[in-house]
Amino acid sequence: MSSAAEPGFAEPVRAPTGPEVRALAADQTSELTGTQLHAIKPEHIAKLAPEQVAALSPEQVRQLTFDQLAALRPTQLRALGGEQLQAIRPSKLQAVTPGRITGLRPDQVAAFSQEQLAGLTIEQVRKLTPDQIAKLSDEQRNALTPEQVAAMRPAQFSHLNATQFAALDPALVAARNPATMAKLSPRHIAALTRDQLDALTIHQIEALTKQQIAALTPKQLGELSPGQLRKFTPRQFTWMPTEQTNALSVLQLTTYRATHKKVMTPDQTAAVDQALTLARLKENAQLVATFGPMAGSSYAVWQILPPHWA
Repeated sequence: MSSAAEPGFAEPVRAPTGPEVRALAADQTSELTGTQLHAIKPEHIAKLAPEQVAALSPEQVRQLTFDQLAALRPTQLRALGGEQLQAIRPSKLQAVTPGRITGLRPDQVAAFSQEQLAGLTIEQVRKLTPDQIAKLSDEQRNALTPEQVAAMRPAQFSHLNATQFAALDPALVAARNPATMAKLSPRHIAALTRDQLDALTIHQIEALTKQQIAALTPKQLGELSPGQLRKFTPRQFTWMPTEQTNALSVLQLTTYRATHKKVMTPDQTAAVDQALTLARLKENAQLVATFGPMAGSSYAVWQILPPHWA
């Protein structure tokens, strides 16, 4: 629409007043040109009704300035649809204050592109709610940067189910602060994949609590590399019940004992030695089970060979 056809937009375009902006019908709002939009002061953008904001096209939303986006009130932001939100450049999305990010519906946050999510400031990311994070796809969560994930609060992951948590990029799991790692729920600890566990730092593993270690499955412990198992402290090792230590291999345990033998107490040494004895018995039994029948078959064949073959 031409500026002459709209009150308050005479040539040259002047900044309309708040009442003039508020008086625009929804269909008139959708026809505003980029020049006309830019002429509206941020404080007057804040006067638009949610219905007027909802009437803006994705292209119009894309043309809003940084300051205009910053002026949008929570009710206005909640009026934006997925295509409108996706039209906001990642650099401009930073204009939305962290507190107003919290006010977005989970489905609105799920409409953000991977580039938009990766462009959020640390302050914005820390304000994402558990429901908003749970609504994201695996690909969207993995688009977050290690710096963003490192800054997130433990409670923000609380609504992820085991499958969602297991889908997190190992590098993002490794980015977690040891103090926040110690606050992960046992449910999430039990969901850690082999790659995620292999990515944990020594400081993260040392921060694991007795309850978290109890949540580790024998399969998880059995799949750890010897180098990763030895990151557990001797005290943490004594927290492991027999069901867990029975899953450990001779190689894992000999590496562990060699690493910690100078700092282990007699009780801790005894716990490792007992686990190692059981591991050797188990592996010997497996060897017998594997090669025993083969040895018997070889002897039977030898018995029926002609005498001159002996």
